[in-house]
Amino acid sequence: MNDGDQFEEHLRARFRAMSEDEARRAPPFARVVRTGRERRALPRAWRGAITTAAVVAVAVLTWVVRSAWQEVEARRALARWHAVSASTRTMPTDFLLDTPDQALLREVPKLGWDARWSWEVPSGRNHPHSHPSERRRRS
Repeated sequence: MNDGDQFEEHLRARFRAMSEDEARRAPPFARVVRTGRERRALPRAWRGAITTAAVVAVAVLTWVVRSAWQEVEARRALARWHAVSASTRTMPTDFLLDTPDQALLREVPKLGWDARWSWEVPSGRNHPHSHPSERRRRS
């Protein structure tokens, strides 16, 4: 026997010993299968509750992600709008709106007393602005 054959035999012996040791410590196969089935079997109420909770969690997560995404998109759109509006604040035809009396147009007119104004209420008779039917009735 050469060294290669001895090594091969030694390796086989060690694997055989390991397999025998594992067979002694391992539980019977029937018990392993039975335990797995017992653990796996959940009551129907639990299965429904777990399914409902999972569906609700997915819906809430979807809503949160969607609302966050919409907020980010709204902020991006607002930033783009600000950038565009900043560049277009002055129109090329704005000079046409500048008139010589611009200051006069921006202030409120001041009303005061003038001696030429009369506070007399004209009589309806023979007044140029009275209605013709009033003129006939009074005469």
